Amino acid sequence: MAVARDGRPILRQPPGKPSMGIVAFHDAGAGPEQFEAAFQAWAHDLPDAVFYAPRAPMPCMAAVRGYQWYEIEDIGPDNLQERLADGESLVAELIERFQTQFGLGREQTVVAGFSQGAVLLSGLLREPDPPYAGLLGFSGQVIPDTTLDTAAVSQTAQALFHGADDDVVPLAYAERLFRWLSDAGGNPSLYVEEQGGHDIGEGSIRRAGEQLRELAAAIGAGKRPAPGARRP
Repeated sequence: MAVARDGRPILRQPPGKPSMGIVAFHDAGAGPEQFEAAFQAWAHDLPDAVFYAPRAPMPCMAAVRGYQWYEIEDIGPDNLQERLADGESLVAELIERFQTQFGLGREQTVVAGFSQGAVLLSGLLREPDPPYAGLLGFSGQVIPDTTLDTAAVSQTAQALFHGADDDVVPLAYAERLFRWLSDAGGNPSLYVEEQGGHDIGEGSIRRAGEQLRELAAAIGAGKRPAPGARRP
């Protein structure tokens, strides 16, 4: 097992061939260690899964330390879509490399993202064949002026998690994301962590672990993953 320190990737592998893969993408200004506690908790219940958290390639100049999947400096309406497209291509390539390395298909792959990572992963639902079967989105939000592909949304499970007191990405953004996915034909769930801020809290980790067990059971049975309980 590799442990993330100073931006190093995390890789947790089972003793044998993995039956399921979880790939996690951190926020801007952070690193793979953002998912270290979650991986430790989830691996306990999913011993046959492989967990991977890569590091974004670009240093984040807006933070003291950390990395970003696309530049947030000087971002605005004129360049937002271009930067998002670049970030989406990057994370899609990393997911596909991961699948090739461990012999996994999209139906055996679940992705997780926090904030910037979550935005990019939801953006992959613009195309009809996203490279994953399930999405765990932490502190995500809607992409402006974007239409999701209804087939992609209906064929994947989406579970959202948000801190009630998030002062960086307010809870209202998660509620809009929930409606955005629902309107596109999805059946998302939304877990709100009371007194949670802009982080991945213990309650969210536990709830996401429950979602992962449900996804693993569906994958093992060859069924479409279901996201679990909804929140209006």
